[in-house]
Amino acid sequence: SSHDEYTGGGTYIRCMKKTVRMGLGQILVHPGELYHSGVNISSGTRMLVVCFMDGFDPDIIDDSVASGDDLQNENNVIML
Repeated sequence: SSHDEYTGGGTYIRCMKKTVRMGLGQILVHPGELYHSGVNISSGTRMLVVCFMDGFDPDIIDDSVASGDDLQNENNVIML
């Protein structure tokens, strides 16, 4: 979906303390071992495709903790 079809949304990545918002046709690739979550859409409709690939890497360690999560971090947005 293009950005004018919805507000909010994105993928919050805890170790970055940032929410990544993608444009139409863009993809976000990251190790599943990193804690991440979807950010709520506040209005409109967001259409997306999610794909999982098996590529576990035991050397990737996400030592971020939930105590660092807050709404302010979800609003710290990177537009790509």
